[in-house]
Amino acid sequence: ARPCAASSAARASSSPPRFTRDESPLKASLADRLAFAAAIADDSSPSIPTPAPTASQPQTSSRPQPQPQSQSQRTHGQKPMSVLIVDDDVVNVKILKRAFVKNGDDVTTGEDGQDVVRLLLNESKRYDVVLLDENMRHMNGSAAVEETRRHEASAGDDPDGGERWSQLVVATTGNAAMSDKSKYQKAGFNGVLQKPMKLSTLVRWVHDFHAFWRATGGGKWTPGDPVPAGCVAPTISDASAHEDGYFIGDLEVFGTKLRREK
Repeated sequence: ARPCAASSAARASSSPPRFTRDESPLKASLADRLAFAAAIADDSSPSIPTPAPTASQPQTSSRPQPQPQSQSQRTHGQKPMSVLIVDDDVVNVKILKRAFVKNGDDVTTGEDGQDVVRLLLNESKRYDVVLLDENMRHMNGSAAVEETRRHEASAGDDPDGGERWSQLVVATTGNAAMSDKSKYQKAGFNGVLQKPMKLSTLVRWVHDFHAFWRATGGGKWTPGDPVPAGCVAPTISDASAHEDGYFIGDLEVFGTKLRREK
């Protein structure tokens, strides 16, 4: 296993915003969303109010809650990443892009799964990580990832003898039931970030996952294996959809053995 680079530290504001995806039952009003977009342009850090949970969306969550880290506990020095953000919600794209750009990352954006196919397959672009929404207008995220994995499989080994890494892709969605996660994993997603997301920790968890994924040879790690030096230790939890899955912060990393629903 390769050693991880130094843990990343997102340069977030002291009062980071939260946002809610329209596909979730927790919807912000149009006025709130427009106000949030205007505030982004002013470089302020507003917070979209989250309505009270409905009967179908209880307040309690089975996701593990990571312990917050103070600024002094974070290690600076993580190399900037190249990030592709694809979502058909322009507000979500602006929010995510702003968070990663503030951290010094190089960000490309798209609004449909067709943009993923165009960039990764037709233009042979590569990114450290792709953050991909599921429900989009012309091509959904799962279809785009399936196309990407088929292309990678047909490409075979690197003709120059180097390592050929599969593209790291994380779903960003409010639809994260067990059946949804199973679908994402089968399509070829590496993990999922469930909306709404905390911008105060989002960038750090994505950086930490990328470092861990690279240090373990493209995610070749299962619970019980030693953690590479310098890496953030994954959280093992029954909340994972897979018996061999794990969490890095709020980011759920998929395994291969689907956990049976109780």
